[in-house]
Amino acid sequence: MHVVIAYDISSSKRRQRVFKILKEFGVHSQRSVFECDLTADAIRKLVRSIEHLIDVDDSLIACPLCRRCASEVRILGQGIPLVRKGWEVI
Repeated sequence: MHVVIAYDISSSKRRQRVFKILKEFGVHSQRSVFECDLTADAIRKLVRSIEHLIDVDDSLIACPLCRRCASEVRILGQGIPLVRKGWEVI
């Protein structure tokens, strides 16, 4: 499923570590946003690998999009279109 992950992390060191982990799972599409194509198991693995890096002053949100919701996404500018198993978000 298509997952949009946005984060705001106060520490540069922790932010760099989170960025490195997220880069293994998806595409860096905006300054603090990643887009990933993940299974439910992969989402759990991602959360486990990052949760210890998130401090009380930080935030990270992972928004899974169902197929219907993903089809309603509109991208303007330099967004990254998702093409997956015969359906496309443009």
